[in-house]
Amino acid sequence: MSADVTSGSAFTEHTIESAPAAARKFMTATRNHLGYLPAGLARWAASPQLVDGFGKLTTIFDSSTLDPVAREVVIMTVATRNGCHICARRQPGPHRRAARRRPPAG
Repeated sequence: MSADVTSGSAFTEHTIESAPAAARKFMTATRNHLGYLPAGLARWAASPQLVDGFGKLTTIFDSSTLDPVAREVVIMTVATRNGCHICARRQPGPHRRAARRRPPAG
């Protein structure tokens, strides 16, 4: 399958098959974990170093003392402040799903 250029974007949105080999493992793991391949990751795939760095930073962030809901608030706040519409519109992540399962305070 060939890479597509997303309308309105100068970045190639790679599939797992079209991405550089060094990016495929993380892309596959992400797709298997989320059930889909996020558009941002599909675009980052042109730089396997970026994909690798994102994976490492995600692991570090997820091991922080912040609870899942607080981590999601940080992610959404940064995405919104930086104007990252891909991140701000993303499907509910594991942190948001955890927030919905949390019993009400009180």
